[in-house]
Amino acid sequence: MTNENIFEEAKELAEKIRRNLKLGNAPVKNIFNLLEDQGIFVVRMPINGDGLDGAFYYDKINKSAKILINNNRSHGKQIFTAAHEFCHYLLDKEDQIIIEHEGQEKSPREKRADAFAANFLLPEEGIRFYTQNVLKKTKKLDDDDLVKIQNEFKTSWRALIYRLNNLGYVFDGGLKAKLDEVTLLNSKAIQSGFDPEISTHDGEYEFPANFYRLAFSAYFEGKIT
Repeated sequence: MTNENIFEEAKELAEKIRRNLKLGNAPVKNIFNLLEDQGIFVVRMPINGDGLDGAFYYDKINKSAKILINNNRSHGKQIFTAAHEFCHYLLDKEDQIIIEHEGQEKSPREKRADAFAANFLLPEEGIRFYTQNVLKKTKKLDDDDLVKIQNEFKTSWRALIYRLNNLGYVFDGGLKAKLDEVTLLNSKAIQSGFDPEISTHDGEYEFPANFYRLAFSAYFEGKIT
């Protein structure tokens, strides 16, 4: 499978799922709640040492899906990883277990999941509408523009910059220079009153809301202590 075919398949799938979920071209406000609504059990927990970003597991017997996300990563990276693992849920259930490590060589399947995440979280028409109608820009974006787009679409700086570059936008200093300026962009975000794109975990596990409802119900019914 060529890269062109991989990216086209990912784009078509992302657009189809957005239509099915009636998202239009708007930003995904809470990817974790969205996955929970699809019946996927998502756990976010701090993982140190081995570069693990996320993992997907599918129980064929019970037909249940589980996603693990390393919340030592920045919040934007967690969002991107969630969308990446969503692609595995949609296309790769037969593999049962898929583990994503930071910096690993990307297989075609992993490239497809990355491309799906980029298209799902940063839809082209949504980006075009925002840059043209809100920012009043066409191709050239300055740092203030990037800060506003990142605050709107809530994904990682790296994912945002690559996506904008692939859509034909240009930045001061070029792609590589902008990828090296995340600290500066975070500072600008704070100055603008936005949240910086940093790790937000407090060292604890984060479970779906439904997990807590089920746990409390089981406790009061005497099924667990």
